[in-house]
Amino acid sequence: MQLSADEILKATGGEWLVAPSADFCVTAISTDSRTVGRGDLFVALKGENFDAHAFLSSVVEKGASGVVVERAEAAEPLQGRVPVLLVKNTLRALGAMATAWRTQCSAHRIAVVGSAGKTTTKEMLAHLLRRFAGSDDAVLSTAGNFNNLIGLPLTLFRLTPEHKFAVLEMGMNEPGELAKLTPMGDPELLVLLGVGSAHVGQFGSREALLEAKAEAVRFAKDSMQILYDTGNENTREIILKYGDDHPTLTFAVESPAEIRASNIRVEHGKGYRFDLDFGGKVFVVHLPMFGRHNVTNATAAAAAAFMQGVPPEMICSAFQDFRPAAMRSEVREQNGVTLVVDCYNASPEGMIGALDSLKDWRVPGETGKLHLVLGQMLELGAESRELHAQVGKHAAKLRPDAVYLFGEEMRVVAEEWKGEKGGVRFCESREEIAEKLCESVKPGDVVFFKGSRGNKLETVVEALK
Repeated sequence: MQLSADEILKATGGEWLVAPSADFCVTAISTDSRTVGRGDLFVALKGENFDAHAFLSSVVEKGASGVVVERAEAAEPLQGRVPVLLVKNTLRALGAMATAWRTQCSAHRIAVVGSAGKTTTKEMLAHLLRRFAGSDDAVLSTAGNFNNLIGLPLTLFRLTPEHKFAVLEMGMNEPGELAKLTPMGDPELLVLLGVGSAHVGQFGSREALLEAKAEAVRFAKDSMQILYDTGNENTREIILKYGDDHPTLTFAVESPAEIRASNIRVEHGKGYRFDLDFGGKVFVVHLPMFGRHNVTNATAAAAAAFMQGVPPEMICSAFQDFRPAAMRSEVREQNGVTLVVDCYNASPEGMIGALDSLKDWRVPGETGKLHLVLGQMLELGAESRELHAQVGKHAAKLRPDAVYLFGEEMRVVAEEWKGEKGGVRFCESREEIAEKLCESVKPGDVVFFKGSRGNKLETVVEALK
């Protein structure tokens, strides 16, 4: 696959300051001056704290075949060595070129949207589709959380004619973002997970947050199918308001739905078994991972795979060897200590769900101690103090043996813990947490890590090795 000079010009509406040769074409795009490859077209993005226009000479030295800029004077030092395309906004140009690239590929596109569980659901669905396709190379999925206005275009540029499916994670942290991402990815199926409190601080109200999430429906083609969680009030509200023009299918855990999980059985220290009903045909699923909330993610992935033609028998058997991505419901055994590492992100709902799951994971009768390492939840706005207090009250019910709190917003959790059993310590640094854990953790203990990505709690995990 490639884009010609004319296709690039048409997509971006730009102007060639230095015209390319007649046979010029692009087979790869880069936005990172550190990793740009020979022959890549380099797009000079500009943000609040960076401006890639400063590195144009460097990327040309590394072999970039051309550059896309929004400031003509920045390209003058190149002295015409490579083609230069001037556009009004390089970020928009990146998305426009990715859209043009995507139209050349026939892969079935599935988008995953929601407040929590997007990455795990995306990874589960990609796992099921790879099993169905018989090849890992037949399925493209978003790497990590490349789910924004930079990440989605870079994901789309990885599409090839060999891909049969593309599983695209789409996130947002401001109004209007999904309005741009949705037409860019042009999904044939939208998997709409539960909508909760994540990022509510950036929107000011629940209503504004729901409107922003609803952009994934409002800015899609009417032919797009929607798979949504009937067990989530906010998701139901979005569909009721904007989903009339779309074909829909429902999923849920322990609630009425067309594809439904029920009868969840805990296998302490090993995961869960549950019944999965595909419209009257019931199968047993073994999910070997931490977190009861992941039963919901698995049900969403199973329903989406079923809509792509994957047989229920194959879906249910494939879950047995699924493993989560790093720092997402990840369980590590280290020197006789069980580390539950779930610190890639955190919302109030996700935090409470993960804490509840600790009761499922611990084997009855075990004498090891439970240590909680809880980092603050970010982007909660005016409701932050109240939501952190709720998490503190919930965590106290577990009666942990030791609690380490990190981040300014966690001070309120320390206050909520007064009078409860368990040694509670507010820590000023990650190094302090690591030091105290190294002093107190013994073989047989369980250490649980949860918090927003900005806490960087993984550095504490690494310090325990």
